[in-house]
Amino acid sequence: MVSVSAKQQRYAVVGLALLLVFNPFYLDGVLHFDDPNRYEYHAAAVEFRDDGTPDLPLDLYGRSLDDEMACFLTEDRGCALEQHVLDHGGSIPTDEDRPYATYDYVYVDGAFYSVEYTGTDDGARMHLNETTRETALGVVSEPLAFASDGAQEVVRDGPVTRRTAIPDAYQLLVDDGNYYVVYAEEGRFYGEDSFERRRGTGTAIETAISAVGVLVGLGLWTVVTGRR
Repeated sequence: MVSVSAKQQRYAVVGLALLLVFNPFYLDGVLHFDDPNRYEYHAAAVEFRDDGTPDLPLDLYGRSLDDEMACFLTEDRGCALEQHVLDHGGSIPTDEDRPYATYDYVYVDGAFYSVEYTGTDDGARMHLNETTRETALGVVSEPLAFASDGAQEVVRDGPVTRRTAIPDAYQLLVDDGNYYVVYAEEGRFYGEDSFERRRGTGTAIETAISAVGVLVGLGLWTVVTGRR
């Protein structure tokens, strides 16, 4: 039978303590440092140029919100606007499985048109009937009155800091003929959710916990080495 000295036991305890202190799974998985601790939301008014393309001179996450507007990572209804209505003469599809097959509206030379199909012996004939921007964008926008309370607060009252995410951020919202996108000022994306933390800074609690962890580890090591 192998005997273990008191000194070896102390080293084993210190090693285990250091492993716990500096274990990234503990710091990240248990303390959830990467979880959002606050959300800072703003609302941007979407303006349109003479040719109908959106003019939104903001730089979020290193990309411009011009022709992409509310479309970032996911295929949602907001993406239909950039991809099919305002993207170089694109259209709003009526067939989600075949988005380039048939369309409700098209955007041509600065104007929106509804699409009318007439069946013929050799297929179908398409007619374009000019319509309003409000009618076409109404297909892909959400009335502000139906948006979440958080989105309504940001649009009507200005920037808001929250501890919970706004579910309909980055969607195209319309209120009294004006269009808005609610967005986080700066942030990172994780899966389907987003949260922001200002670039180049960390939270005070993260810094404090990390410092305590290092001090605990050094303290344990000092105690053991000092009792040799």
